[in-house]
Amino acid sequence: MMFLILLKAVTVFLLITLSAWGIGDWITSFVLKRNNHLISKLAKMLISFSVGLGLIGQSIFIAGLAGDFYQEKYFWAFFFFLGTFSIYRYFAYYSKETIPKFSFFKDVKIREIIIVVLVIVLFIVWFYSAINFTRGSDVISHHYQHAKECIRQRHFAHIYTLPSGYDHVANYNPTMLHMLYLGGKILSDDRAANLLHWFTLVMLIASIYVFARDYFSRLSAFMSVAVFLGFRAMFNYSVDVGDYPALAVFMMMSLYCLFAYRKTNSIRFLLLGGLLSGLMLSTKYFGIPMIIALSSVILIGNDLKLFHRIRASCLFFIIAFIIYSPWLIYSFKEFSNPIYPYFSKVDFLVRLWALTKLNILDRFISVTDISYFWSKFLYYTSIFIPFEPTFNAFGLTPLILIGFPCSVYYCLFKRNNPRFTDINLLFIVSLIAYFSVELPGKLLLWYKFAFFAGIIYAISFSAMYNHWKASALKWVWVGVIFVATLNTFLEVKSIKDNYLRLSPFFEQKEVWLPLEKCLNETLKENAVVANHDIHTNYYLRPDIVGYPSHETSIDWSKEESIIRNKGVQYYVFNPSEKMDTVTFYQNKVNLLIKMSDYEKAEVVRDTLNLYLERTDKQEAFLKKVGIFLNELPDGKVLYLLNLDEKSKIKGGQ
Repeated sequence: MMFLILLKAVTVFLLITLSAWGIGDWITSFVLKRNNHLISKLAKMLISFSVGLGLIGQSIFIAGLAGDFYQEKYFWAFFFFLGTFSIYRYFAYYSKETIPKFSFFKDVKIREIIIVVLVIVLFIVWFYSAINFTRGSDVISHHYQHAKECIRQRHFAHIYTLPSGYDHVANYNPTMLHMLYLGGKILSDDRAANLLHWFTLVMLIASIYVFARDYFSRLSAFMSVAVFLGFRAMFNYSVDVGDYPALAVFMMMSLYCLFAYRKTNSIRFLLLGGLLSGLMLSTKYFGIPMIIALSSVILIGNDLKLFHRIRASCLFFIIAFIIYSPWLIYSFKEFSNPIYPYFSKVDFLVRLWALTKLNILDRFISVTDISYFWSKFLYYTSIFIPFEPTFNAFGLTPLILIGFPCSVYYCLFKRNNPRFTDINLLFIVSLIAYFSVELPGKLLLWYKFAFFAGIIYAISFSAMYNHWKASALKWVWVGVIFVATLNTFLEVKSIKDNYLRLSPFFEQKEVWLPLEKCLNETLKENAVVANHDIHTNYYLRPDIVGYPSHETSIDWSKEESIIRNKGVQYYVFNPSEKMDTVTFYQNKVNLLIKMSDYEKAEVVRDTLNLYLERTDKQEAFLKKVGIFLNELPDGKVLYLLNLDEKSKIKGGQ
């Protein structure tokens, strides 16, 4: 029985990807017209998959705004139609094409075989992980949680959390990838959605290879892939399902089209690049700074007159923002801010961001520090620590130390050499990508988001190295392959230890924690429960309505108002939460004062005082209306609430 369920998940995944290829290939062929032959078949296939998956996600989002269309029957009809169209398109246009000869083993080198083996090992391990139920982190706190809530409400919606009703802040981003995951979940379960994430990882590595191969050389392509495998940051996104790899795929395919436009001056590649950038924008807000980097290919990487470059850039941005516009319109209509919650005065975000800088630098602060100077210094230089285990920093330290000065040298002194024009342009694009993403975070995010700039730079310095003499290049290859092999080993070990807890043939309930098991087995049908962890909320039975606690609550009146208005019947109370939270905030206040950051210290102290007031009212509320049901081994207590007007206490809403 479980084998059939697993088979269904794989079938749904294949149906979605088949549908994506068909619609994507149709649109790509329509846009390119007679320019199809100017790009490789592998590049066109990757572009088609990217366009198709993106537009399917956009369509699901728009359908969710139009009405209650998030139902299984509508999705089967939608994908059956697209799947049938894709099969028709294949047999009508591609079935009679001759299969190109597979020439990999022609003049193959041992280093290429090693890289292929590493990639295959990772693909297999990632696939096996994808067909498991994994607890993950972000995947449960908001990616799948958001998809589950949309399915429950049958239309596009947000998760309602205590104490203020705000969703997880990441879910206010454009969430086109969530819509694709929703398609997999509504037709099957988590595993179909997991496989879609796995497919974006495959596409990302393929896109790096095909870009470097088509614009540089086969050797540069293999080295670029190996360098990418050497980025420890990459493994932050391999099995914890998210949207960064997909954003990187859209980025790479848009970059591919912009390079094609640069070399052919065909407006059709510019249009296709704009379309892909629009899908990148629809994936996450980080697409906004990334599109600035991509536009630099048009503005500085072209020999056209300035007027023509500006006109082409404007057209590129117009196409991109037309594709992105449904998300802008939705956010503006719903929140009066097209990029909500940024630049909006949301109280809990102000309090959260007061601790952001400190939380990032915390591990670098010593007992003698009285300012952020040395902690920032150590933070930035930690990029040069090989195989840094907790920060997921780049592992190719020696190559970065050697490569970066060389890239600067080539950019300054070889800028008129045609052999280095593309190499230098990619280096500049990677720098713009890095700083355009980092500056909004005040240069305190590189360890995570340099991922995007790193992908582009990997291709640039791989192509640069392959211009070196053979005697020097062989040592570069030794370093690249060594680091890629070591990181692959660490990745496989990490997945085995942390993710592959069960075989693919177990049910999801096998990963339930005690509270999840208690709620699912104790609560009556259509029960309403509140104040549990946001991760726990994901594992509740579909009929249970949950209002998890997401941010530190500082206003009991708001919280009680939600409890009463939403008809909450059960309440989870954690007695140890108060002591843990007070200790946490007191330590942060003391540390901020020590670092002379008095303004943020005052914000955190205010948060702590308000939290203590709120907690006193919470305990009084439970004492008055709570009926004890169960106490779990970890100390959490489940209460049945007896709510009526007489039970309303002073201070509540």
